[in-house]
Order: sequence, then structure tokens, then C-alpha cells
Amino acid sequence: MTWIDNHLQDTDNPRQHGKGLTANRVGEWRYRVGNYRILANILDDEIIIEVFAVGHG
Repeated sequence: MTWIDNHLQDTDNPRQHGKGLTANRVGEWRYRVGNYRILANILDDEIIIEVFAVGHG
């Protein structure tokens, strides 16, 4: 996915491009990519971005 390659690959702070979610999704992050949304968990200890859903906004 080009957006992930350009914005998240090898970044020190993947949160700078996203928005932290609230309520029952605390700890998850949302990224806007055009008309789509990527929901992700960011695991700092391993510097892993785990994408678990991509949906049309």
C-alpha cells in the first residue's frame, strides 16, 4: 500500500499521521487515506503497526 510506505514505513512516530480512538476503541489508531480509513494497533516495543481493518468512510 503506497500510503503506508510513504507515511508509516520506517517512521519513529507513526502516531503523527493518525488519530487516537476513544470509548471502546482506546489504544487503537485511525488513519485517513482518501475516502478510506485504516484502523490499526501500534505496538511500540516491537515497532509494529498491525492493520486490522480497512473501510470506506
